[in-house]
Amino acid sequence: MKNNYQEAISYWQQLLDYQKNINPGNNANVPRLYNKIGWAYRRLEGKENLKKALSDLETALTMNKALFPGNHEETAISLSHIGSVYAALGGEAHLKKGKEYKKEALKMRQALFPGNHKVVADTLNYLGYLYQELGGEENLNKALKYENRALKMRRALFDKNDRECDIAISLNRIGSTYLALGGDKNIQEGLSYSQHALDIRKEILPNNHRDLAVSFDQVGWTYTQLQGKENVEKGLNLLKDALKIRKKIFVPWHPDIETSLNHIGNAYIKLGEKENILKGLKYQEKALKIRQILFFSNHIDVARSLQEIGQIYQTLGDESKNLEYMKQAYGIYSDVFDENHDEARNAKAKIESLQPHFFTNQEYNLTLQYQDCLGGNKVGSECRWIIASQREIKENLIILKQKLQKDILNNIVQAVDDYGWSSLGINGDWGVKGYTEKRYLRRQLERVKNQDYNIELAQMLCFEAMNLGIMKSRKKPYEVVECFTQENLELVKKIAIEHPEFFVDGSIVEACIRAMPNDKSFEEHLLKHVKYMGMEERKAQQEAA
Repeated sequence: MKNNYQEAISYWQQLLDYQKNINPGNNANVPRLYNKIGWAYRRLEGKENLKKALSDLETALTMNKALFPGNHEETAISLSHIGSVYAALGGEAHLKKGKEYKKEALKMRQALFPGNHKVVADTLNYLGYLYQELGGEENLNKALKYENRALKMRRALFDKNDRECDIAISLNRIGSTYLALGGDKNIQEGLSYSQHALDIRKEILPNNHRDLAVSFDQVGWTYTQLQGKENVEKGLNLLKDALKIRKKIFVPWHPDIETSLNHIGNAYIKLGEKENILKGLKYQEKALKIRQILFFSNHIDVARSLQEIGQIYQTLGDESKNLEYMKQAYGIYSDVFDENHDEARNAKAKIESLQPHFFTNQEYNLTLQYQDCLGGNKVGSECRWIIASQREIKENLIILKQKLQKDILNNIVQAVDDYGWSSLGINGDWGVKGYTEKRYLRRQLERVKNQDYNIELAQMLCFEAMNLGIMKSRKKPYEVVECFTQENLELVKKIAIEHPEFFVDGSIVEACIRAMPNDKSFEEHLLKHVKYMGMEERKAQQEAA
C-alpha cells in the first residue's frame, strides 16, 4: 500500500509539472493535483509526510480560494483534507485546528448542498470523531449531537446496496461515543448502536469485508467494558472474529490488525489470572511493534501501548520496567499534548507513586537539567530516546523472566545504584557482574527448576534489568553497561538482533558503542539492529562535534 501511494505521488507530481507548463495561469487542475498529492502524503503517515501533506493542501486551498471565490466544493475538499491531517498529527492543539477546518468545510458544503447530502453527512460524522478525540464530557456530548445529525441524514439517504451511504458508519460512531462517556448505562446504550451496525453489515457485506471486521471489533470491545466475566469472554470471541478477517485481507503490520491485537490483549488481562495476563502481554507486545512501524515515535498510540504494557509488567512483579515505560509515555504525552493534559498528568502521578520526588528533586547532577534532548523527549530533568525496534516476546522468555524477577532481576536494578558493575565482598561480587556470571545463573536456574537451563537467555534478561537500573538511577551509571559490553561483546551483538528492546533507551546504545571505541563494525551492527528516537539527529551532532 505504501508503494502505491509513493507511485501515485510520483505520477501526480509529473502531471502537476506538466499542467504548470502548459497553462501557468488560472488552471483548476493545478490545485486539484496539489490536493491529490497532499492526500497521498496523508495516507503515508509519519510526521514528515504529514508536514508535506499540509504544505501541499494549504497551497491547494490558497489557489482554490483565488480561482473560486465564495463557496466551491474544490475549496471545501481542501479545507476538509487539511482538517484530517491536523487530526492525524494528534494532540489537543492539532485536533482543535482540525475541528475549525472541518467546521469551515461543513458550512461551505451545507450552502452548496442544501438538504440531505452524503458529503455533508460525512463531514458531520468526522466532526463528531474530532470532538470525541478531544475528550471530556462536554466534548463527548457535542460529538453525539454531530453524530446524530449525520445518522438522521444517512437514514434519509440510505440504500442497502450503496455501501458508501451505510448508516452503520454513523451507528458505530455513536456507539463509540457512548462507550467513551463510560458508566454501565452509556456502555449498554453504545452496545445497542454498535450491534445494530453489525447486524446491517452482516446482511449486506461479504464475510471477509473490512467494515464487517470493524463492527465485530467494536461490539466485542464494548462487551469487554461491561461488568462480568461472561461479557468479557463474549467480547473476546468477537474480537478474535475481527482479527481472523483482518489477517485474511491485510498485511501483518496494518493498523486494523494492531487495533485487534491491542483489544484482545486488554480483554485477556481483564479476565485476570496469570495465564490470561501472559497471553494479554503477548498480544500487547505485538500491537506495540506494529505501532512503532506505523507511527513516528512521538505518537499517542505508542505512548498508550507503553503505558498498558508497563502496567502488565507491574502486575507480573517488574516495577522498574513499568516505571521506565511510564516515563517514556509521559515524555510522548508532554510533547504531543502538554504537561497539563489529562494523559500527561495521569502518567506523571503514576511516576511519582513509583519514584517519589522524581520531578522535584534537582540535587543530583544538575547539568542533566540543561542537557540537550536532541531528537528525544524531556522527562523531568532527564531525557528519553525511545527504542523503536521490537522483536516478538516468546512464551519461554516470559516464563523465565517470571522465575528470575524477584531474586535476580529486581536485585540487579538495585545493585546498579548501590554497587555498580563490580563490588567484591566476603560472600562474592555484590555488583551487577556477580548476578550475570554464568556459574551463578546456572545455580539459580537449577533452584527454580528451569528445565532448559538457558543461561544465555537469562543473561539477556539481566542485560535488560541492568539497563532499567541505569535509567532509574539519578546518577545514570552508564559505566555498568559499558563494562558488561566489554566482557560480553558477542552476547550484546546477539541481543541487538533478537531483543533490541532490551537496550531500553538510545543512551544505552550509545554507551555500548563508547565501550568499544575502536570497533567500527560493532557500532554499525548496533545501529543497524537497534533503532531509537533521535538516532539520526544525535549521530549528525556527534559527527559535527
